Amino acid sequence: MQLKKIESSFIQKRTAEGLEILSIKGQSHSFPLHFRNTFCISLIVSGTRLIKMKNREILIPSNHISIINPYEVHSSFFYPSAIDFHTLYVDTKRIAHHSKLQPFFHNDPIYDSHLNNVFLAIIKTAQSKNNIAFHKITNHFLDILVSLKKYHSTDSSNIFTSPWKNVQHYINQNLKNHINITDLAAIAGINKYNFAKQFKGKSGMSPMHYIIMRKIFEAKRKISASTHLSELAYDYNFTDIAHFSKHFKRFIGISPRKYQRGILQTPRLYK
Repeated sequence: MQLKKIESSFIQKRTAEGLEILSIKGQSHSFPLHFRNTFCISLIVSGTRLIKMKNREILIPSNHISIINPYEVHSSFFYPSAIDFHTLYVDTKRIAHHSKLQPFFHNDPIYDSHLNNVFLAIIKTAQSKNNIAFHKITNHFLDILVSLKKYHSTDSSNIFTSPWKNVQHYINQNLKNHINITDLAAIAGINKYNFAKQFKGKSGMSPMHYIIMRKIFEAKRKISASTHLSELAYDYNFTDIAHFSKHFKRFIGISPRKYQRGILQTPRLYK
């Protein structure tokens, strides 16, 4: 199936079934170290994606699918200068409906022409009002993916163990507040001068990088067609909309205003 170019650089759709769809054309901005609590399943339409993880680098060429498991810390770079791709963020509970065990997939690129065609069909039906067809094709895609059995048993969800879980909990409960590193060190029971080094050893990120990442991903979930972005920026303790936009683009790839417009618009992907 040949995918035709889309006019809009970005579209986004959320469903009530544990699924979020992103489609981006011309992405050149790299993504810093981060993780999500969902499966991130991407089809590269054109260009090449380089995924850097703790102990390896993975090249994902065009017409291949990549899978990042929940809580896997990674960064992404794009070659030659910009790529077009579609991504499905799938909730762990949604995946569990299609497998007896909760799978954690290998990160190696997957090439399967039928799977690619079904992926593109999901993107196409997401723009229509045919929810029955969308639900059916999505289930078919996830059934195929799980049947490939390209997964391993390592669970990466527990990147923090006690007492670090207390630190994680404090951060999650205070995303709308200023979070002081000294306070986090006290919660962990660690000297503040050693805290940052040990935190990075556990999470792969510095404390401030982790905190900003969590603020951005949580704020992103709150954006709707009616959201006042300046108010949202202040809610999550950013100094102003420019400060918020700078970090939003780092982790999401586009500005919050463009992200919001992507929710408002439903451009056709195919002509």
